[in-house]
Amino acid sequence: MQASFEAEARGKADFVRTKKKLEQDINELEIALDAANRGRAESDKNVKKLQQQISEIHQVITGRRVCVLDEAVFRNCGVYPIISTITTCSWT
Repeated sequence: MQASFEAEARGKADFVRTKKKLEQDINELEIALDAANRGRAESDKNVKKLQQQISEIHQVITGRRVCVLDEAVFRNCGVYPIISTITTCSWT
């Protein structure tokens, strides 16, 4: 009888230790998940910012390429256009 009480007490103690260990593991995983989510959110912000910068650079490059081509055409023709409000080209 005493042996069965001792076995039951050991079993309960093992259960409590295991439960505490699992709770600690869960807490650590939740902390890691929160950190990963914050990192992902920060990465998403950076990606959006970089995409916007790439878009702006592409627009500038495309605009300058058109501007340079237009200027070359007008210079070859000997005609200087009226500067439109659409472009920011400076033809001399």
